Amino acid sequence: MYKKLLARVMIVCIFVTYMPSIAFAADGEVTDDSNSQIEMEIESGSTGGDLTQANTPETDPEPAPAPRSASAELGPIMIGSQSYDTLASAVAAAAIDDTITINAAGTYTLPDVPKNITIKGTVDGVVFSHTGTGNIANIPNGATFENVSFIFGNSKYHGFQHVGTINMKNCKFDGLFYSYGDMNFTDCTFKQTTEEYIMWAYGGDLTYKNCVFDFKGKCINAYNEAGTELNKLLFEDCTFKSSVSNEAAVNVKETCGSKALLYDVVMKNCTTEGQFPAPSKSDALEVISALVQVDDKLSAPTENGGEIKVTVDETLVYSTPKAVAKQYVAQVGETKYESLEAAVAEAQAGDTVELLVNASGNGIKLNKDITIDFGGNTYTVDGTTVGSTGTETQAFQLLKDNTVVFKDGTITSAKAKMLVQNYSNLTLVNMVLDGSQLADSNPYTLSTNNGQTVIKDTKIVAKEGMIAFDVCSFGSYEANKVTVEGSSVIEGKVELSSENEAVEELVIKSGDFSKAALVMADGGNRVAVSKASGVELEAPADYKWVAEGDMQKLVAKQYVAQVGDTKYESLADAVEAATIGTITLLKDAEGDGIFVAAADAKNITIDLNGNTYKVTGKAVGSTGTVSQGFHLEAGNTVTIKNGTITSDTAEVKMLIQNYCNLTLTDVAVDGSALAG
Repeated sequence: MYKKLLARVMIVCIFVTYMPSIAFAADGEVTDDSNSQIEMEIESGSTGGDLTQANTPETDPEPAPAPRSASAELGPIMIGSQSYDTLASAVAAAAIDDTITINAAGTYTLPDVPKNITIKGTVDGVVFSHTGTGNIANIPNGATFENVSFIFGNSKYHGFQHVGTINMKNCKFDGLFYSYGDMNFTDCTFKQTTEEYIMWAYGGDLTYKNCVFDFKGKCINAYNEAGTELNKLLFEDCTFKSSVSNEAAVNVKETCGSKALLYDVVMKNCTTEGQFPAPSKSDALEVISALVQVDDKLSAPTENGGEIKVTVDETLVYSTPKAVAKQYVAQVGETKYESLEAAVAEAQAGDTVELLVNASGNGIKLNKDITIDFGGNTYTVDGTTVGSTGTETQAFQLLKDNTVVFKDGTITSAKAKMLVQNYSNLTLVNMVLDGSQLADSNPYTLSTNNGQTVIKDTKIVAKEGMIAFDVCSFGSYEANKVTVEGSSVIEGKVELSSENEAVEELVIKSGDFSKAALVMADGGNRVAVSKASGVELEAPADYKWVAEGDMQKLVAKQYVAQVGDTKYESLADAVEAATIGTITLLKDAEGDGIFVAAADAKNITIDLNGNTYKVTGKAVGSTGTVSQGFHLEAGNTVTIKNGTITSDTAEVKMLIQNYCNLTLTDVAVDGSALAG
């Protein structure tokens, strides 16, 4: 009897073992497939994309074991060794940091998760589907999901309502969902088969590592209507695949209405495949690359700047521009300007423009009566230069019939070829015109061509070896006068020239010209030049300073005689300089008597060259008898030829007194007008 009872019990056990699994009707249950294997096909979008369990015959030839009942040793839902009938009951029973394992493929309803726990699928095909409206679950304290799939439709504003951080590991996502807090995605795949986004980064810091995104023109939309907190998005080793060219992989909204949003987007070692828009830039949209774009851009810079920052492979590729506080550099009356150029343009005739700080900017063309007070500051012309058509190479151009004053500052430029071109009535007071860095190979620091220029207590510096200032008139300009006075310092050449018949004048009343040189260019002889006797300035070649009242006047030397290549202003100087050779009289001349001393031992020829030499100055002779036109002592050999010697001065009573070896050839010695 006992043996029969035991046999019947064993038959029942064997029968139960081979029965199909029981399907749960409540939350967390799965349906029996009568083949001890769960196969699931999930429609997703119009193209039929699906999420299926991984252990299909294509990926795993071995059939999956049938899920056990809740009372079995390994149930479909467990915490440790404890099985639960539903996911909701397991979540309710779980303690913080517990792991709930789902050991059977199927579609489950995700309940609210009030504690920070882990929900892990131990087999592929564990799915949470939420295609309606609202959020899939409330997760206030964070949670971790591993190896599960989420099916979303394309309704807006649904996802995970949470405050704590949600971690997703090896999970799959189909459709559109929103983030409302911090989320981390590792080894996850995302799929969107419509032209909707995969995800709205609607709130929180989001991290994506080694993720794959498969979409149709749109992927991530970083947009937070609140815009009060900075959200950080990190993409690392991610791949973005798009079948349609619409947007870059990550679309970052810069504004919500008039409010600037706050995002810090970092992308490291990410790649794209498929179709993406080319880089472009407009007022509203900037496509930086296939990876990222900034949309709904601000219409103007912000006070702080950097609300949106995008970094790709450690290079900052975009930052919301910062509004730069206006930097006023010039002022007219009570009105301030951001550039000297603007201030000058707005100034009225007779106004004073003040330079408030050291500044740089464009060249300035002046066509009005104006004073520029540089206030001890420097203005550097490093922008667009000015000038007449075809010669826009000047830092300042001052036009005719205007009165201009520059005072108390410095002008310089390394871009202009001429620092100041003046046609006006210009006064420089306590200025520095620094042309040492001018761009041209033959630059002018100051060029004066018309009007009256007064250089007072001013330093003018030329580029090495070049022109400090010139006095030059051309075209229809009628008068040009330059006056240097006070403690002015001139370093460089002072060039004199004239291309017309204008009245030109240079008056040097005072100043330091120790590093200056006066040079003559074409027509320079027409410029009247005078200087105070105390000013040290060497006269140009073939010119000399001649006293004229309290001043010295620059005059051209009048050469009358020549020895070799050297010319002399008097025959007496030429004879004194020559020891041997020929002295040539270049033209009819007058001058002092000629004295050749015994000690000179000269052997010379005086070639009058068809000209007349008239002794009108000092007579020569031995002591007590200084009354001769020529006095030639013994020990010399002298030949006089080809011309006339005469005198009508009262001091000369004998035309030639000879003691040397003298030869006269073709010479008229005319003593008809001798005195006495």
